[in-house]
Amino acid sequence: MKQFRAIVIFLLISLPMATQAAWQLDNDASSVSFNSIKNGQVVESHYFKSISGSIEANQASVSIDLSSVETAIGIRNERMQAMLFETGTYPVATITAILDREDVAALQSKATSTLQLPITIELHGQQANATVPVLVTRSADRITVSSQRPVIIQASTFKLAAGIEALRKIAGLQSITLSVPVSFSLNFEALQLED
Repeated sequence: MKQFRAIVIFLLISLPMATQAAWQLDNDASSVSFNSIKNGQVVESHYFKSISGSIEANQASVSIDLSSVETAIGIRNERMQAMLFETGTYPVATITAILDREDVAALQSKATSTLQLPITIELHGQQANATVPVLVTRSADRITVSSQRPVIIQASTFKLAAGIEALRKIAGLQSITLSVPVSFSLNFEALQLED
């Protein structure tokens, strides 16, 4: 979750090497969402209101402000912040990735491409690797990277299982699943271009 430095590195090196660009994540045009499943059958969708990121030279960074979680219920937002994400200690989630140069060469000839992107997820003080199928759409001043299908995050991998159990108890539920589907659409705008 969330937040997604990996994809920015991909965006940077997917541009022609002769062109240096600075890119800024457009928070209003981007989204990172996840579903929770309670009592075995009730699916609820949530999202994060604040995502930031930029690309400059060979440095890239995207983060998700976990305190911006939005579940449509105020008290549930507060509980997720305090009991699940523990935002006082772990305020953001980040992602990093490096793209194979052969994939970069293939992407440069197309306005729309698909890619199996290896990423490293940093969340709740833990780190894990995954491969994410993404759809990339490029224009002169914008790049959009979207998940082709939900990325399944296992709560136990990031030591979030205890937080989910605490949420289950306080809400009086029979169960909340520990496998969490996450989807994203990230839009980046070109700030400047130099020959």
